[in-house]
Amino acid sequence: MSIRPLATPWLLCSLLASFAGCASLPYSAAKLELAALPPDTEQRVLTVLRHQGYRLGQIQRNPLRVQTEWSDHQRAQVPGWKRASVFVDEPATLNVVVEVRYLNISLLGAPYETAIYGDRELERTLIETLRDALQ
Repeated sequence: MSIRPLATPWLLCSLLASFAGCASLPYSAAKLELAALPPDTEQRVLTVLRHQGYRLGQIQRNPLRVQTEWSDHQRAQVPGWKRASVFVDEPATLNVVVEVRYLNISLLGAPYETAIYGDRELERTLIETLRDALQ
């Protein structure tokens, strides 16, 4: 069986499009750069996370790495969950990642959770609060 010449470009474009659809850029943490981190940075970060409704989970002290447990979250009346990670990997820089997942209810099947993804809006909110707390 041979492929007609006109079908070859279409097949090639389909193949390339399918690979491009699978490719994704790595998610990078939002950064909060300060002149210097205060000595009580850990306590301030933990306080901010608690006040923003996160449940504390894993805490590493040196270098500082905090990851909260999944906690209830809602956006546009859709139930879901969120968790935050705050860590230092450069002097005077806090990295913040807020991950979310939501509950979807399909018309034909059972409810399911979406994939986990980063939420830039929640990260900005957390960074602004951390900036105020650390200055």
